[in-house]
Amino acid sequence: EATGQVVLNADVVGKRIDSGATVGRTIRGDAVTSVFAGVFGGQTMVTSGENIGIVRATGVRSRYVSTGTGVLLLLMAFVAPVGAIINSLPAPVVGATAAYVFAMIIVTGLKMFTAIDMSADRNFVTAVAALTAGLLPVVAPGLYGAFPSTPRLLLSSGVTMAALVGIVVAALYARRPRSPLSR
Repeated sequence: EATGQVVLNADVVGKRIDSGATVGRTIRGDAVTSVFAGVFGGQTMVTSGENIGIVRATGVRSRYVSTGTGVLLLLMAFVAPVGAIINSLPAPVVGATAAYVFAMIIVTGLKMFTAIDMSADRNFVTAVAALTAGLLPVVAPGLYGAFPSTPRLLLSSGVTMAALVGIVVAALYARRPRSPLSR
């Protein structure tokens, strides 16, 4: 998840990155932030896919906006009237905004596929299998209900299942000898 978000964010802002180094730094930063959050009773930190859609929709690419958002969150936590103003936003407005942002993330993610040769069977089948595995927990949430809790934790995550199935199918294709008739 972090890898995709870092790569998509870089693409949205038009920045070329070394994916391995940048993703590694992001994950380490998330880990350090999570440790500090845990000390203060906060939640763990994960990269936020919503940022991709927000940056794409607004065109704002400044890290100062993130800093300002952090300050606003602190004000909301410690100054009740600020939290009350934010809570006064109508639920349909919040919902519509969320739908728009997540649709932006999906379309931006789909854009990544333009760099992949989908006429090659190995790429096409890998993408279809990963997408199917990722959608199953969403479209059929009770599908894995009879499984024990540990495998169910893994199986019920669309992102995790898409990644795992994509890796397995790609690895199977990599091991398969190519026939002269295959693309």
